[in-house]
Amino acid sequence: MHNQALFRTNTTLLPLSYDTNGLNAIVGPAGGPASDVAEAALAAERAGLFATASEHWRQVVRIHPDLPEARWRLAEALRQDGDADGARAALRKALVLQPDHAQAALRLGEMLIDAGETVDGLTWLKRIMGRRPEDEALRVTVLGVCARAGLIGQVRVLGERMIGEPGTGARLSAALAFVFLGMGDHGRALEAAMAGLSRSDAPAAHGLLAADLADRAENAAEASRILARLVDQVPSGVAVGRRARAQADAGDAEGAAVTIGSALLRFHDAPDHLSDMALLLAAPRHARLRGVLVNRLETEASAGGH
Repeated sequence: MHNQALFRTNTTLLPLSYDTNGLNAIVGPAGGPASDVAEAALAAERAGLFATASEHWRQVVRIHPDLPEARWRLAEALRQDGDADGARAALRKALVLQPDHAQAALRLGEMLIDAGETVDGLTWLKRIMGRRPEDEALRVTVLGVCARAGLIGQVRVLGERMIGEPGTGARLSAALAFVFLGMGDHGRALEAAMAGLSRSDAPAAHGLLAADLADRAENAAEASRILARLVDQVPSGVAVGRRARAQADAGDAEGAAVTIGSALLRFHDAPDHLSDMALLLAAPRHARLRGVLVNRLETEASAGGH
């Protein structure tokens, strides 16, 4: 699956309100110098009348020549109307006014790549990432632009670089893990997931992702360690069940029995996955593991008065 399908999205790139509140400055309170024109432009866009919208946005630009958002909106209308040259010119002017305008830089980079000017397009994409080092959504979008253009080599290079960047948080790390997983590189996918797992903002699900990738990389011991940490940090039946399976896969029968036994005693509602683990142990090949589990359950039940 290492192709454009990894990042198939619509053409919005980022939400239109993502980069600036400039549109609010255009529309603003009713009766402002450009509010009626901007509202007409938005209405034309909703109706799919992009040539009309372009003319309205040109009027807004004449009223607000120093407002980058007005030029960005003009560029989008022109692009939708099929005027690629006019759109690129408007985007460049928006970026002169606001060099860190993420949408304008992303769109310009994408349009240049689509036009065969790959080097220039990548330059704009890398430049905007440099101007917004903490912007994870931007980085995910850049990877998407490159993937949709078939620049898989660039996706790999950028992804490998992003893994080690200080600004790469849990969300981007998870995205990178799926990128490398789609490329079939389980080792890099695990590296990305582990980088994200070390972040304080990593959700519990990130630990499950990292454990799954460790399994795919045929590293059962690492999967068990990841899940042990997750169980300690965010106790849950899901994490416990996954850890028990990882321990069993790694050959630690007694450890798996202890984990399952403790979980069955701790989670009184006996979650489905733990019941599934108990059924798994009913198989003849798990006779020894089942015996250890029974002894563990009896010991803990007696000690706990259950």
